[in-house]
Amino acid sequence: MFGKTNLKTSVIIAVFLVGIHCTIAAGGTIYVDVTRNGNGSSWANAYRYLQDALAAATDGNDIWVAAGIYKPDQDEAGYVTPGDRFATFQLINGVIIKGGYAGYGEPDPDKRDIETYETILSGDLNGNDVDVDDPCDLLAEPTRSENSYHVVTGSDVDETAVLHGFTVTAGNANGSFADYTGAGGGMLNYVNYNDCKPTVTECTFICNSALELGGGGMFNYGHGDGECNPILTDCTFIGNASAMVGGGICNWESSPVLADCTFTGNFAQFMGGGMGNSSFGTPGRTNPTLMNCIFTGNSTAGGGGGMCNWEFSSPTLANCSFSANSAANEGGGIYNELSDPTLTNCILWHNTDAGGTDESAQIHNYASSTPVINNTCIQGWTGALGGTGNHGDDPLFVDANGADDIPGTVDDNLRLMEGSPCIDAGSNNEPNLPEMDMDGHARIIDGDCNDTDIVDMGAYEFNYAYMGDFDYNCEVDFSDFAMFALAWLTQPADAEWNRFCDISLPADNSIDWRDLDVFADNWLAGVSN
Repeated sequence: MFGKTNLKTSVIIAVFLVGIHCTIAAGGTIYVDVTRNGNGSSWANAYRYLQDALAAATDGNDIWVAAGIYKPDQDEAGYVTPGDRFATFQLINGVIIKGGYAGYGEPDPDKRDIETYETILSGDLNGNDVDVDDPCDLLAEPTRSENSYHVVTGSDVDETAVLHGFTVTAGNANGSFADYTGAGGGMLNYVNYNDCKPTVTECTFICNSALELGGGGMFNYGHGDGECNPILTDCTFIGNASAMVGGGICNWESSPVLADCTFTGNFAQFMGGGMGNSSFGTPGRTNPTLMNCIFTGNSTAGGGGGMCNWEFSSPTLANCSFSANSAANEGGGIYNELSDPTLTNCILWHNTDAGGTDESAQIHNYASSTPVINNTCIQGWTGALGGTGNHGDDPLFVDANGADDIPGTVDDNLRLMEGSPCIDAGSNNEPNLPEMDMDGHARIIDGDCNDTDIVDMGAYEFNYAYMGDFDYNCEVDFSDFAMFALAWLTQPADAEWNRFCDISLPADNSIDWRDLDVFADNWLAGVSN
């Protein structure tokens, strides 16, 4: 009913609708299920479309969304226009949007499992997208020409605006940067009237693209006096593409905080296959913080296969792992230009550029860039980069190529094997040191059982000098057996499931005889006679 000609107009309309279309009591739960067509008051009477729930939501509401595919140009009330590429799911302060529910018709409709009940926010408005084998092909794929410019928008919101447990896909920002339609195919966060600091948790951004500027998966822009610093936890960016900077994420004058995030197989034509950072000529405006993050298999035709730091951007990286990223020019792992990142407890291994896999292929510095690097494993280490506690010894990943025997894909296992020189080799003094690793294990433990608790390098903590030492006391004994017995024959959906007991390699999301075999091999290991 309302014609929208640009993103700002759509945001204003979304705010207006919040005030006139409230049918749910303040603080109540609004239900959305693609199989129903009600007023959102229950699963049986759920809204069919997420846009209707957003129009009804106010500060204090939770929106629960059942498994299914939801598109931003769809609603029942007629406030969005079918086929409108400017239509977007705009986040709202004080509203938590949660996907992954079983929904109507299931024995327990409130059951939540974001993998089993995948909830997809899709920009494929015509439903005609064809799959591509290479993310760079997204940039010219004709079936995506009518897709949403931005599937989700988190502009002018604070940290109480939450997106949790969704797959965001098929955004195609192939427009102009002048109206932001050329950036942030999956999600656009920018300062319009207020600062933007949305919270994004357990979301997957896959196969989104951006043409004119960057951020195929996500674009963050805090121009002028405003700040745009999203908070991302346990998010995954897979196979997104940018014709310019940041295939996975592009940060311009933005300092997001990322914890436990993974960037796999993203592509940028110019710089920063996984992530591109730039202060856009203004020092101090782009300083992201990354903890327990993994970059693998990202690529660029320019510099910085994993990450590019450009024009006075100085991110802080703690316990991050870069593996099998590639750049056609310089810096397969990280490329720095007029930027001074800080790396602590990180691993950069088997990243490649035009010169091979030497030290400069892992971290390449250009134009007065002086990174601060400590307690980090860097292939080809020469000492020229300075710092303390660094080395160039093989980190001994469990399986850097994964089951498919292809490095840089989603099944790569970058955990550390027994005997890795990265075990207990980090620094406990890093101010951004995470409490847990990507598996949820304690971060500072005695991994080599020498009576000293020291953090490891990389995104994963080596937790078992003896496999089966679930309480981390360097002994496999009856207390560990009690924990194992409680989890016996369980899977992730079961109440007694304990992922730490899934110790067979590779882990298979089942506590069974394979894990018992490993446990038995280590029984009474470390126990004094």
